[in-house]
Amino acid sequence: MTTINEEPYRSYRVPRAHRDWLIDPPLDANADALAENLRNAADWNLQIGGQSIASFRKRARHELIHTAIDYVSSYRDLPNICSSCSTDRPLVMAGHQPELFHPGVWFKNFVLSQLGQSLSTMAINLIVDNDICRARSIRVPTLRSGKPATETIAFDRPSAVVPYEMADIDDREAFQTFGRRVARTIAPLVDHPCIEQLWPEAVQAADRTGNIGLSLAQSRHQIESQLGLSTLEVPLSRLCEGPAFCEFVLHLIRELPRLHDCYNESVVAYRIAHHIRSNSHPVPELACRDGWYEAPLWIYDETNRQRRALFARVSDEKIELSDLASTHLTISNHGDPSATAAELLERLQNNVRLRPRALVTTMYARLVLSDLFLHGIGGGKYDQLNDTIIRRFFDIAPPHFTVLSATFTPLGESVGSDDASSDQLRQSIRRTRFQPEHFADQADLPIDLVQEKRELLSDIPPRGDKQSWHDRITAINTDLSARLDDLRWQLADQLNQVNRREAQRRLLSSRDYSFCIYPLQEMGEMFAAIARGEANPLGQQEVATTPRHA
Repeated sequence: MTTINEEPYRSYRVPRAHRDWLIDPPLDANADALAENLRNAADWNLQIGGQSIASFRKRARHELIHTAIDYVSSYRDLPNICSSCSTDRPLVMAGHQPELFHPGVWFKNFVLSQLGQSLSTMAINLIVDNDICRARSIRVPTLRSGKPATETIAFDRPSAVVPYEMADIDDREAFQTFGRRVARTIAPLVDHPCIEQLWPEAVQAADRTGNIGLSLAQSRHQIESQLGLSTLEVPLSRLCEGPAFCEFVLHLIRELPRLHDCYNESVVAYRIAHHIRSNSHPVPELACRDGWYEAPLWIYDETNRQRRALFARVSDEKIELSDLASTHLTISNHGDPSATAAELLERLQNNVRLRPRALVTTMYARLVLSDLFLHGIGGGKYDQLNDTIIRRFFDIAPPHFTVLSATFTPLGESVGSDDASSDQLRQSIRRTRFQPEHFADQADLPIDLVQEKRELLSDIPPRGDKQSWHDRITAINTDLSARLDDLRWQLADQLNQVNRREAQRRLLSSRDYSFCIYPLQEMGEMFAAIARGEANPLGQQEVATTPRHA
């Protein structure tokens, strides 16, 4: 087996300022990244499901495209997109959980659509609905007694923490009125928030599906269509119910002991490189219990909707899959991988869900489904761990991916700027005590003492002869500083005001607020301009590279 050299981990800095962004590699380099990924994939000497990786990828993409078309057609027309659908075209993909995420996440979809057009590729967004629906509310900034504050607005009552695909809407009245309540709360700061266009679509989607994730994703996708974006979407759960994903999973399970070694060694190396002590970060190592190997997969069902770790045990005759508690599946280990996958699919139709964990999700998306994957900063950071696993397990150079994010926080600009920062004011207060002579033009200080201190500072005695000099400096500082009490009170009051405004600015400038609270036209125009490469290039950040064992 050849050894694929491992590359240093890259460090991505979050763009903090309003209208700032990060795209790595830069937009004009994505064509080269795509072309290199295509060239490298053509040379992969791999087999999955008893067939070459090239044949398997083509079949999986055929399944992906038709599943996506079938899904999107259930809630909107697709004449323009469908006319360009083909498994022979390169495919660019992004993905995220179906939540009311912040604008930096939504920015990916604008770039995805633009790359689809500029690179003549198919553009598909993956709805990661096997992730946990942790919150059924969002924080919304507002003004309370004229001061910035936040309120938590719920679109559903609290419920069991389950995957999005299992998260039904429990309180339809709360869901239907959510848009009005958010608009009313943000009204002191934003006249026409995106929620006004988004939520009527979400309510219609809720009537169709009854599911939180699908309602949020479909309403956002409808808004994107109105803004001119051209992408397909597909829930990950639907791809997991197809034969291609089952064959990919079985490929991993058949080599689970070796995958364990590659996976766990890569996790340990990542922790060492990043000085991480936690055994659960970025992911736990895979466990082994009494001959059962933990797979990087989840299992859950209608009876027990909580995600559980999947364990597997493989022999020449059979493959056993279990959560080591209530669920146990046994299938024949056929000589024909497609027959084994077909039997697994049949068993899974009894309401049992077999779903990938995060690293296997992007592994499948990058190696099989797409030719270029777009990550946010968090995904790009952690998928470098996936790069190491891919190198070690598949013995190939992993495909390049793109990392991008943008910051849209216009509300912080409503807080007036200050002449001095809190750091500057704190430094000035300290100087009133230890360098009071610097304030001679702002207070009535004895000229003789000011002059004496300056002379002492210009003639510092050598070490060992400084005690009397030091005592005199201290006495002068004490005398002069006592005369600056009024100035110090003024500076302290100014510092308190600046601190309050900085706190208000931080509260209103948080990147974590949902995209739905902001004005749609302004946000959409900004993201579209950046995606087309028309925005100020100063927004593009350089990305530092950090050695693995720094």
